[in-house]
Amino acid sequence: MTVKPELLSPAGSFSAALYAFKNGADSVYLGMKDFSARKAAHNFTFDELRRLKTYASATGKKIYAALNTIIKEEEFPDLYCILQKLSIVEIDGVIVQDAGVLALLQRDFPELEIHASTQMAGHTDEGISVLKGEGVRRVILARELSLKEIQALKQNHPDIELEVFIHGALCFSFSGLCLASGTLLGRSANRGECAQVCRTWFKGNSGSGYYFSMKDLAAFRHIKKLQETGVATLKIEGRMKTPEYTGATVKLYRELIDGTIDPGQWEKYSKESRTLFSRTQNDYWLAGKPRSLVVDSSYASHRGIKTGTVLKTEKNSFTIKTTAELSVRDGLLFFLKSIPPDPVNFGIKRMFDMNGKKITSSSSGTTVQIFTSRLPEPGSILYKTSSHDFHWPELKSASYPPWKRSLSINITLTGSDITVSSDTPAGTAEITETVTVEQSRGEIDFRALLGKVFAASGDSWFTAGTVSLENKTVFADNRIFIPPAQLKKVRKIFYEKAGGMMEEVCRPFISAGETDIPVIKGIPRSALVPKNHAPIPFVLFHNGLSLSDLTEINDKWYLPLMPVTFESGNYFKHLREFVENHPGGKFVLGLNNIGHLKWVEAFSDNPRISFFIDYGLYIANREAYLFFVHRVPRLEFLYFWIEGNRKDYNILLKSIQAAGDPLLPLYFIKEDFSPHLFVSRACHTNILNGGVCPPNCGKSFSYSISQPGKHFEVKVEDCITWLFDRF
Repeated sequence: MTVKPELLSPAGSFSAALYAFKNGADSVYLGMKDFSARKAAHNFTFDELRRLKTYASATGKKIYAALNTIIKEEEFPDLYCILQKLSIVEIDGVIVQDAGVLALLQRDFPELEIHASTQMAGHTDEGISVLKGEGVRRVILARELSLKEIQALKQNHPDIELEVFIHGALCFSFSGLCLASGTLLGRSANRGECAQVCRTWFKGNSGSGYYFSMKDLAAFRHIKKLQETGVATLKIEGRMKTPEYTGATVKLYRELIDGTIDPGQWEKYSKESRTLFSRTQNDYWLAGKPRSLVVDSSYASHRGIKTGTVLKTEKNSFTIKTTAELSVRDGLLFFLKSIPPDPVNFGIKRMFDMNGKKITSSSSGTTVQIFTSRLPEPGSILYKTSSHDFHWPELKSASYPPWKRSLSINITLTGSDITVSSDTPAGTAEITETVTVEQSRGEIDFRALLGKVFAASGDSWFTAGTVSLENKTVFADNRIFIPPAQLKKVRKIFYEKAGGMMEEVCRPFISAGETDIPVIKGIPRSALVPKNHAPIPFVLFHNGLSLSDLTEINDKWYLPLMPVTFESGNYFKHLREFVENHPGGKFVLGLNNIGHLKWVEAFSDNPRISFFIDYGLYIANREAYLFFVHRVPRLEFLYFWIEGNRKDYNILLKSIQAAGDPLLPLYFIKEDFSPHLFVSRACHTNILNGGVCPPNCGKSFSYSISQPGKHFEVKVEDCITWLFDRF
């Protein structure tokens, strides 16, 4: 019998989370106020999280916290505090991108389940193997993979959970490898501040358009096959979306998974969800059509559902035969003919039937007259972008009590004092207080009384689970009396102690001083770009590779490896053959993907091979630095996080030096190097050619495109698209 996969919903707010649960989600993923890849979402306070946990615990649901950004060195105390609190809340999993956070979780929070974010690019056999070895429970796969590729990964790794996106926005660039927003605007997508450069208008020799604006994913046709593949979780994207959208979309996929609606009925049943938010939808990645028209170059935002075509236009109104229900105060959209297309959004204020009667609603298939100040031309397509009657009341967190961690509390009582202790996630909390111990006038269940007293923990994060008593008084257990006010005071002091220990880990970062550290002089990253396919700064093999293409420094040849591969076995085969075909050469391999650590193992016995950490693996904190230093033998140097600035670099160097860590060179990448902005499985040539490959395709193309004051180069090599800034 095939096990149903977990249905995982986004939760951009408390209300969205509850509507997700109430509409059939098995779990939600959410961000805290810091370190989330969706900073613009409402995100959660810990008070809201604890109240949501109350609901989830009562209903058998799960909550995952997304800490899926790159963490700066000075942020680690705050991060540690967040992880401590997530541990206390017994969160069901933590989603991470940063290798330093992964290392920290392994070492200090083994009780927390680790999920490798799609931002980690662990999309290959090698990547999954490495992450599995690092204690990761679940790998969130790249959106670019096909069903066939997912099935192969699951067959090769049956002992790890795989999570697959099934609905929502797609990025043009491979997740975790997009540097466009950070490089061009100083708003790093790897820090949750993406400015969505891919959704903007470009001009080029082939015309103009939203060249990189991806259609949305809708995998409704593939739910059964994904279920048969054995993936653990089906994931909906959308922490920036409304609670109504979240609930409606979850309901759709719940019914698809349960088989209560057929995929062929998608158009009918998805109207509510698509009205609330939708771009043009596709399933091309999953269907194994990586070079299909995955981009909608005509419009980059929400267009809703098609409502009909304008029949005629008059002075202040237009007439349309509807293909969807319409009501007064619904939102509509049409496009004026311009470049770029000019969207006109408006709400229906007045609507009439063909007899001139004022109406408030109309069914699909009727002809109506709508009044508006900006008029569409006859033949224009009209879209419905909102529905006035599709609004759900906000579900507020205050309606739910905050969840508390149950503690096993041990109490020792003597004739004059009481000691209360418990093992908490932050260590053992223990207090000893003087109390008045007397013989009770009658029999009393003193143990039960203690349980009742310590269960009432007020605003604390903790409460009593079990209470044990070691009675060292002269009185029997059922003849002990302590004044209630004294017991309440002891309880207050104990919970303050337990809470204070938790807050001890939340100390601010203490800087080692403001003295500037000179940048360590090393190998400029710009010098390592292979010559045969510049500006792509990584080694490709499809057009052949020779030593003359590589940079030689001190009798060593440098090969910066591709950060993303979809046939990683073939890529490694070419790499190994290249090394073997030059038996006298010494090579330094640049590691750009977590899966490359598997290739480090493969070359472990070859002294001619050494390594460096390239800019595809982000070293922004000491934990990430040590993660690779301790795992990569013959590591020669590391490049600092490419989106970081000199201040970030100085702070990290000082922390490494102050801790006395093994100091390998950490190089700052200077401004003379132009990194990729995008790297995509979507082929730009194919897209420009209407979704088909040109005759006798050589798989190598170059295009110049621009925006006001900006110029870019698009490079296509072996069906992979790269974008570079040309200043």
